[in-house]
Amino acid sequence: MLTLCLSATGQISLNNRPAVLDTLTGTMLVSVPEADFGLPYTARINFNDKIEQISINGTTLANGDNITFPVVDANARYQVTFYEPAPVTRTIQFTFLPIVDIQGTIAKTYNIITANVYNPDGKLITGPAKVKFRGSSINSNRIQKRGYHIKFVDNNGEKREEKLLGLRNDNSWILDGGTFDFIRIRNRVLTDLWLDMVAKPYYADREPSARSGVRGAPVEVFRNNEYQGFYLLTEALDRKQMKLEKLDENTNTIYGLLYKSSKRSPETRMMQTSPYDNNSATWGGFEIKYPDLDDLCPTDYSVMFDAVHFVANAADSTFTDSIKHVLDMPVIVDYYVFLETTFAYDNEGKNMYWACYDQNRSRMITPAVWDLDATLGQYHAPTYFHPNFLDDNISLINFDNPQDNYLLRLIKLNPDRFRQQARDRYRQLRDNLLSHQSIMARFDHYLDLLSRSGATDREQARYNRHSDLNFRTLNLSQERDFIDQWLARRLEFLDNALFAQRENGDVNDDGSIDIGDLNALINILLGRETDTTEADIDHNGKIDIADINALITLITHRP
Repeated sequence: MLTLCLSATGQISLNNRPAVLDTLTGTMLVSVPEADFGLPYTARINFNDKIEQISINGTTLANGDNITFPVVDANARYQVTFYEPAPVTRTIQFTFLPIVDIQGTIAKTYNIITANVYNPDGKLITGPAKVKFRGSSINSNRIQKRGYHIKFVDNNGEKREEKLLGLRNDNSWILDGGTFDFIRIRNRVLTDLWLDMVAKPYYADREPSARSGVRGAPVEVFRNNEYQGFYLLTEALDRKQMKLEKLDENTNTIYGLLYKSSKRSPETRMMQTSPYDNNSATWGGFEIKYPDLDDLCPTDYSVMFDAVHFVANAADSTFTDSIKHVLDMPVIVDYYVFLETTFAYDNEGKNMYWACYDQNRSRMITPAVWDLDATLGQYHAPTYFHPNFLDDNISLINFDNPQDNYLLRLIKLNPDRFRQQARDRYRQLRDNLLSHQSIMARFDHYLDLLSRSGATDREQARYNRHSDLNFRTLNLSQERDFIDQWLARRLEFLDNALFAQRENGDVNDDGSIDIGDLNALINILLGRETDTTEADIDHNGKIDIADINALITLITHRP
């Protein structure tokens, strides 16, 4: 049996855990186990000594009395009247999602306030925390659904680690509200997909638990007694998440490095370099995330600089021979497939992390994903264009709109058969993780949780036709249908065009069949080239002069 407590401020809690009052609607939200949803629910009522009695749905109750709610579910509403001393009436609602309650003054820089996490299993996490607004486009006073960065601290202001929602044990957490996302969960769903599909980073033999992204789970958030909607509580993408070698604080020796591309620039696009200053928190659109200036000043931009300089300036032959020593190519192949599948417009030349595990072992860098709201047909802009941005039948990485120079050069120069590697990887994933059914099942999983907990209705009531979404309708089910249709068209394009198998005769893998393929076939026969994928033109199981004759026939008979 659970205990309900009614405080002098009208807040209700389970097992002596105060629930959070939403003064905007006069609603008190209580988190209970998911197993209790859909069933009658018995609770013992306790309240403050200043309150003589309360009534729930017309039944008068004294302190310590029991009451059975006929059912707790997303639609259940119960009226509570109590006296302190004048009568005050509130409404009780239930959720099975954790509730995060933050109380205090929040700004763009950290302030120490109170942060509470009420878990449906009864576990309470409460105490001081450093909290600030986070994000770039959402970090503005005109935005209503703000993002938050929470760092738990103890009473002395020192780091306090907490294990939340079955995720890692840490003090640093992100509250992502999907502010500009019409389904709110693109970032979470696609980061989950990325974590499931991406190759392990190049140093996984030393750090098998390293992750190239963050995990998370839905929660409902209140700030200063006002309901903020549902959020995705996520881990921070940092040195700890990627398991990079730590700074030696005794000698100030830097091993692991982590950089974030925060805005598009010639440097983040890897098109050119500029001088860097290790005493600065930024360089050319990059932010140093580890070791940052709070860890050590000066820090070190040299690894990122060297990678950008190589991609921007290496001769074609040098690039082809050596790019595998600069970039973590198995992860790059997966990242290219991922970008094109999701049409991650806002992740070209920005919104990604680059990590070096230990520069004294290798200066190779590997990518990690971040901020995937502008995906699957949704465009990221100050004035939202969705649903008019429907680019489902073009390549994201193209030479007419160059963004990521490293991908452009990989596609053009094709080192180690990069284009074929991407096609093969896409085809491999297309049968499972990148199937239409599999991707939509991920959305349906979260939408089901949010709907059954009641969070969907509360979110839509709070933000429908809100300024954050350019006064458009917020309908998660409708947006799910839009994604479903957009994804079907996108996968059809990728299947039949971008990642289609090479046409017979396209020996040099440039998308056309011409004299260049004949020269490539001759070089293969002479042992000068090793990519024989489409060299057996007559399909007799061997590559010889007959293939040259067959290719000449193909070229001369093409329309």
